Amino acid sequence: MSKETLQHLNTNVLVGFVEKRGQAWHYRKHLQGEEPNHYTGPIPIDDVKRRLFNWSALETTKLVGQFDEGAAVSLQGRKLLVRSDTRQVLGLHTTSYIVHQFDKWLLDNVSVLLDDDLRIGSAGLLEDGKVAWVQVERPDNVVAAGVEFRPHILATSSHDGKHPTLYKTSYTIVVCDNTRSRALREKSPELRVKHSVKSLPRLLLARDQLKIHFSDSAIDDFKREIEELMMIGVDDRQFDRFVSNWAPLESLKVSSRKSPSERSLKTVGLVKDQVQHLWREDPRCEPFRRTAFGVLQTVNTWRQHTRPTQLGRDELATQYLDSISGATDRLDRQALEVLSSIVVWPAQSRILTSRRPSGRPRISQPEFRTSFAQLAQRAFVTPQTRTRG
Repeated sequence: MSKETLQHLNTNVLVGFVEKRGQAWHYRKHLQGEEPNHYTGPIPIDDVKRRLFNWSALETTKLVGQFDEGAAVSLQGRKLLVRSDTRQVLGLHTTSYIVHQFDKWLLDNVSVLLDDDLRIGSAGLLEDGKVAWVQVERPDNVVAAGVEFRPHILATSSHDGKHPTLYKTSYTIVVCDNTRSRALREKSPELRVKHSVKSLPRLLLARDQLKIHFSDSAIDDFKREIEELMMIGVDDRQFDRFVSNWAPLESLKVSSRKSPSERSLKTVGLVKDQVQHLWREDPRCEPFRRTAFGVLQTVNTWRQHTRPTQLGRDELATQYLDSISGATDRLDRQALEVLSSIVVWPAQSRILTSRRPSGRPRISQPEFRTSFAQLAQRAFVTPQTRTRG
């Protein structure tokens, strides 16, 4: 995942509904170029075509490798993709790879949803045009249990072979601009289309399913989920236990280590401190403190706004690429599974329906992570606590 520059974000990302939601965090007036990338209302579809998708991915199979001694070797069974405007390399694939042009697979499909209630709220290019997205949303927010959120459909595709074309229902928690999807249940409403010859018939299928995924019933499900999480109490002592179990799992990702080490243990302590600060003092999280929703809000805020800075990434790329890969969904479920082993979970809950009959959460993790968590806990226990133990 590359770090996008502010110059790139101000010229290759379009932001709509600024009158209702304000400017994006990356807005810089002096980097706007010939015309601003912020729109008072929705983003016109013609502007997305003209400003972002005014090029196509060109492909060629005429590839030759040139060596220092002068020998040339023809590369068989491969195709190279480049931008038609800059000749920037987008990816090297097998000849069976089917290109999904952004204007066709994103704009044409999304256009069937646009009406009086649904408009383009954001669109952009990442990684020099290798990844693109178009987001369709309603102008007004929805409120559930005092939590304001904005439903949207994320349509995204890529030319680098790392991501399929994806159509996904997601939700933005307004107070912190965190992205959430309805993946706490068994199935998340999404459609993934691989870059293969079988993908072409699925183009029309995507158009039909998009309307289903953005129905009022889907939004009502998310509202009920928020309401349920707000009803589950979590006191500070339980949150401390949660952090002790959850932080070692996340710290391995931050430190890029697969086993415990002195450096990894220091990272655990840093993660703990950052998350505890968000839980107790950050205005994006503190209002929901003492609830299961507040726990999820806190770890989401840390993962989408604090951790990217540690890893040298920008927040926007992290949010969209994690959503595309499904990382946001998996990590949300993991956090709630850890929490459900600590607090009383309602028996009738529809969240985490994959739990075992015994009531213990089903957490899939390597054995070394369990030992790492135990090691980390011992490292941060105070001498007084050890004496009591």
